[in-house]
Amino acid sequence: MSGTVGIAAVFLFLASNLLVGLFGRRIPGDAESFVLGGRNLSPFMLLATMAATNFSAFTVFGLSGAGYRLGWSYLPVMAFGTGFVAFAFLLVGMPVRRLARERGWMTQSDLIRDRYGSPGFAKAVSAALLACTLPYIAAQIIAGGRMIAAATGVPYEVACAAVASVTLGYILAGGMRSVVRTDVLQLAILVGGSAAAFVAVSANGGLAAAAERLSVLSPGHLSRSGAGTGVSFGTYAGYVLLWFLADPMFPQLFQRFIGARSDRSIAFTAICYPIVTTGLFFCTVGIGVAGAATFPGIDRASSEGIFMRMSAQAAGGGMAAVFGLAALAALMSTLDSQILSVSSMLVKDWLPGREGSAKPVRFAAVAVVAVAWLVSLRPPATILDLLTSTSFPGYAAIGVVFLAALFAKRTGITPAVAAFATGMLLVVLEASGLLLVPGPLPVFFNTTAQAAAFGLAAVPRLFRAKGAWRQDGSFPSPAIPPAAFVIILVSLAAGLDFWAYGKVVTVIEGLPAWLWLHLALGAGLPFAVAACARVLSGVERG
Repeated sequence: MSGTVGIAAVFLFLASNLLVGLFGRRIPGDAESFVLGGRNLSPFMLLATMAATNFSAFTVFGLSGAGYRLGWSYLPVMAFGTGFVAFAFLLVGMPVRRLARERGWMTQSDLIRDRYGSPGFAKAVSAALLACTLPYIAAQIIAGGRMIAAATGVPYEVACAAVASVTLGYILAGGMRSVVRTDVLQLAILVGGSAAAFVAVSANGGLAAAAERLSVLSPGHLSRSGAGTGVSFGTYAGYVLLWFLADPMFPQLFQRFIGARSDRSIAFTAICYPIVTTGLFFCTVGIGVAGAATFPGIDRASSEGIFMRMSAQAAGGGMAAVFGLAALAALMSTLDSQILSVSSMLVKDWLPGREGSAKPVRFAAVAVVAVAWLVSLRPPATILDLLTSTSFPGYAAIGVVFLAALFAKRTGITPAVAAFATGMLLVVLEASGLLLVPGPLPVFFNTTAQAAAFGLAAVPRLFRAKGAWRQDGSFPSPAIPPAAFVIILVSLAAGLDFWAYGKVVTVIEGLPAWLWLHLALGAGLPFAVAACARVLSGVERG
């Protein structure tokens, strides 16, 4: 991805994002309008910004690299696993939106502070969320700088500055409104570029030819358990649980629940989300699988370049540069949302008395971007790798605490603190290598330990007066109808296809038979999500 075409493509991309972000701007003076867009995100705009925000450069390079190394077995991890998160959007997003509007919340810590009446606990949760999120901002700028430097030949430091300054420019201009407008553009480029690359690659022999070659070269690429290190059933199930707990806790996604216009916006987003994940991830993983048949023997470190290599072979270097903008779009759509959410958290959670104005949030955004850019000049790879590797488990541990805060009606702060402390301690110990948890992923162990800590801390309340069982204060904890649990569990059981492991692979139209099942699940999951939304009875009319 270099030369004149690369320079022109990157310039037009950055310029178009800046223009879209600045177009029709009206700089909000109050923090709520700046950060939440007036709590008026429509169904379509919420879907576009949620999808764009949740897809990073990993969607393009990481997934195609995983497809190259592991085969089609990685697609269900992302397609069904991430699509299943739509149920969490309903369970968490709907009650959070209503309560946030009623009680004036702007950040996740507001929920904890309101629920338990403890500013100290709220700050602890905020600090954990910031620790999980801040490294990603620097990592996104680093990745964007490297991509632009490779595409254009400009110095890496200048490329990092271009990513940071363009993103910061439209954030300062319009806050959430500018971010959402650019998210629509970035999602279109991400989906369009990925789909176009997949079509070009498929036309060069097709999936059937790739499957035929792989059945000889590496049958594991077609099997349910995968090639190389593979994707065992336990690993797959662990990822589904990890995404379910972690994704709604991303500050940039949680803030969009708060900013949604209505429950209908959240329901629409949840219903459509599995369609987007299945279609987009099929393209990027599929390019990697085709690459394994075309260019066997690439080492792990270079495998994430297979997207560009296959695109260049299929359509030429110039078009590969254009297709590569999909990754840059995904990266920036995550970066801008993270900057805005982190800046609002720094002001709202840590600078009391200044949270009413947008000006401190803008200053915080400038500071965050400046620090992230300075880090990008000499990226501490080891530290960043450590922090980003702990972020998903950290978010998942925080997710357990938020589920308890929302739905555990009759427990006080002690069980929540016990679950939070247990989760954070385990994440730190596991990341540092001081604790080795058996099994494919630590999320099962961590969640079980947190639940046990929560339950043990709640036991003493059993021996108190009956009146002590009432929920703390006047916090209106929502309820989940049993029918919603049934729908979610049935959908989960359908997706956890343990019976497909160890079977002889049958290829139908270039795809393994077991994969057709998951594509069907991706098509059917929206109907299950819609049914769950109706059961939760929170979808507003009009």
